[in-house]
Amino acid sequence: MNSKPCILILAAGASSRMKEAKQLLPWGDTSLVRHVINTALATKSNSTFIVLGADHERISDEIKGENVSILHNKDYESGISASIAVGIKGILQTQQPSGILIMLSDQPFISSAYLNEMIDTFTKNNLRIVSTDYGDKMGVPAIFGVECFQELLQLKGDMGAARLISESINKSTALNAGKAIQDIDTMEDYLKHRPANTP
Repeated sequence: MNSKPCILILAAGASSRMKEAKQLLPWGDTSLVRHVINTALATKSNSTFIVLGADHERISDEIKGENVSILHNKDYESGISASIAVGIKGILQTQQPSGILIMLSDQPFISSAYLNEMIDTFTKNNLRIVSTDYGDKMGVPAIFGVECFQELLQLKGDMGAARLISESINKSTALNAGKAIQDIDTMEDYLKHRPANTP
């Protein structure tokens, strides 16, 4: 078993509110999806995986050459749980990590320093889950220990891991990412938050 968790980026969504593939939107001198991948690659994690679905071929071409393993969720329209399942199954075919850090491709303000803080908290303590505190709930980015993998595989529909996090409160902790948990869901979000050097 690897002592450090690996990273799983969820990027399979169809960006219905954006009306176009937000993963491919320019972000500074790169794209949104490459920016998030580079954040993951700059952490202490040993490996990074990404689940693609909608616009699979275009996004695969965009991230060609990155040191990331691509997994394809053909059933992405059924909800985020399908992407989590595809990701976990794909990871376990190649390695046995101590945990899986699940993050989203539309949270570009999450930093590698924050992810490293999560990894350190997870590896130094006997915790089931290390999640992110949203104020009114706990969510991703979150690290799930080995004992959570089967429960994550059993999630259905568009239900993420929030329920699992809330049910594991006695063996988990949550860190505060502050304003970094800002999602880029709409074109308004994108235009408001994109870096000044974005073309």
